[in-house]
Amino acid sequence: MFFYDNSDNFVSLPTEWTSMAKEDPFIKISKGRSYFRFQDLLELCELVKTIKARTVEEKKHRQTKKIKEKRKKNKK
Repeated sequence: MFFYDNSDNFVSLPTEWTSMAKEDPFIKISKGRSYFRFQDLLELCELVKTIKARTVEEKKHRQTKKIKEKRKKNKK
């Protein structure tokens, strides 16, 4: 959706943010009984898995780095 604001700037907004959008079939059918779409929950699960995997890898990297630093100090 495009429009001119009060300062005559040409502005755009996603139609979904306005009352101009078509009603989402999921929202219509669920009648407010469910806050999340199944597909959105699956995507969220994948995102959480990705973040957890990164966190585990970062932790391993930090531990390896600490071990190497300790070995380096012990050699001196």
